[in-house]
Amino acid sequence: WIHAFVRGIPPRAMLRVAAQRLAKRAAPQWGAAARPALVPFARAYADDANLLKTALYDFHLEMGGKMVPFAGHSMPIQYKDSIMEATKHCRSAASIFDVSHMLGSSIRGKDAVAFTERIVVGDIKALKNGTGTLSVVLNDNGGVIDDTGVTKGSDEDVYV
Repeated sequence: WIHAFVRGIPPRAMLRVAAQRLAKRAAPQWGAAARPALVPFARAYADDANLLKTALYDFHLEMGGKMVPFAGHSMPIQYKDSIMEATKHCRSAASIFDVSHMLGSSIRGKDAVAFTERIVVGDIKALKNGTGTLSVVLNDNGGVIDDTGVTKGSDEDVYV
């Protein structure tokens, strides 16, 4: 995603492109009917008052978070300490990362595991039901689009 920001491509546009590529990659095996319906991302926020707030929003403010618009949410980009101080704290103690603004998708049906294995790196079929793994989503050339977590509920239910 950092590459997308540098190139000036909004994150939602990158998600739309990634979803279209993934659907296209699935089509040869399951046919056009198996492609997931793609809903265009149409949210637009005119000002900060319309941004969504995560459950940790007040905590971020109390800790001196500098809030900025990100993916339709008001998210902290930095706290009152310096980036170096924050990095040292992460390495010597613990920190939190608010993931409540991130997208999660359920993949369901008889081909859920096979479809998931076409879009992420990992042996999802070998996972025991109710377990998960860290992985990455790849583009058509094998480059990393983003990191992700995959949870296998069953052979017909996978959460990415």
